[in-house]
Amino acid sequence: MDNSICTSHTAILSMIMGSSIATWSILVPPIMALASPRDSLLLAGALVSGAMVGDRTSPMSTSLLVMSKAAAIPHFIASKQAIKSAILPFLFAGLLFYIANRFVAPTSVLGISAPVFKSSQVWLLIAPISVIVLAILRVPLLFNFLLAFGLATLLAWFHPTTHTSLITIMLFGDKTASNHLGSSLGGLLSMVSLFIIIVAAGAFQGITSLTQVTERLTASLFAYAKGPVTRTWSTFFVAISFSLLMGSQSLAILMTGNALLPQLGSYQVPNINTFQILADVSELLPALIPWNILGLQASTILSISAVSFMPFVWYIWITILFCFLRTWKVLSRYAS
Repeated sequence: MDNSICTSHTAILSMIMGSSIATWSILVPPIMALASPRDSLLLAGALVSGAMVGDRTSPMSTSLLVMSKAAAIPHFIASKQAIKSAILPFLFAGLLFYIANRFVAPTSVLGISAPVFKSSQVWLLIAPISVIVLAILRVPLLFNFLLAFGLATLLAWFHPTTHTSLITIMLFGDKTASNHLGSSLGGLLSMVSLFIIIVAAGAFQGITSLTQVTERLTASLFAYAKGPVTRTWSTFFVAISFSLLMGSQSLAILMTGNALLPQLGSYQVPNINTFQILADVSELLPALIPWNILGLQASTILSISAVSFMPFVWYIWITILFCFLRTWKVLSRYAS
């Protein structure tokens, strides 16, 4: 199994789930536990790349719904555009992962001969398989999570361990499920930083909405931008800035849409092009930002810092590059 195949399988599951976080939660623990240290960063890049394909493109993705609302276009048009524009970056990223696996890191990603599970441990797969099946059947997320929680609780109850150990795992995470880096997986205490980011991001968004300071700053920026090249850089500066400032992927999308929609609309740029910027920058970039909720969850599940796997998430970088060239072409036509 090479990294290009891993990217493809992850992308398929993320298209079904409509969520990068759900995809990582299912695939990352067993795969990263079996990866060698040499392959871990490249494999992390492949897993993040594949999961973000569905997070950006799947018709079931809540992010796609937020982007269509922020760009003021129908959901089915947004879905069609997202799928169409994802094909080339995904193929290029898959090719790069294949080349890296073939010539740079030729060893197998899962370079061990031992089975993942013993035959007596197959029953441990009941909970994750149930989550996948219910997601495919489009069962409401709340019921899906409640069933997963119930099954996990039942399995933990009959697992040969003490209640003290279960409480320790609940608070600090499970070290026995960690990868080769030795980091624990899960734990309520690891969610404290996530809670702080959510509160800070919400407060920042509320203040900026009340004062409308971001809209005024964006209008001033575009007032000084002359020519398609400068306006393209200004557009990307706004999109990247909100991705960096907002601690949430959804807030980055909404704030970027609110700021760019009137400015690009003044050049008669169709809303579908604004959607493209939201889909290619504001939706994807948060997965690489350590202080964004999405990036924090990715690094927590992978047990690898976002700064470390950032250079290897080739699908995101290629998509952003394509978006920059596409935006420059559009602004050359409408805002020259």
